[in-house]
Amino acid sequence: MASTQLPPIEKAFDESAQRLLETPDSDLKGILCTDDHGRPLHNSGSFSDNSAAVISQLIQASILIHPNLRPPIITLVGQQSRVVCACNRNIFVAVHRDVPASESVSDVSPTGSDNGDVPDGSE
Repeated sequence: MASTQLPPIEKAFDESAQRLLETPDSDLKGILCTDDHGRPLHNSGSFSDNSAAVISQLIQASILIHPNLRPPIITLVGQQSRVVCACNRNIFVAVHRDVPASESVSDVSPTGSDNGDVPDGSE
């Protein structure tokens, strides 16, 4: 759907997302907005319409872990980029960014140390 055919609020969101992606020196690769049914409301950059269902399911599954707490913010970390996912009521947003060159993703384990043990502060 062309930007000029969108309702005003969706057009404003689309324009804001495009401005963010086109910002000089931005590490942003993609922006996705979906509802809780996995229907894409907006996708640009590295995200496709198919990404909406995956992000929606991932967030909903994470909410089931602790349903009485606020929904978690999920970060998927890759060698060269990361995707941060969050929700506000029934709207889910994912942002795909390049990993800054100063960060070494390959040296970090889930516990934060390079040997898989929980750091004890003696290093």
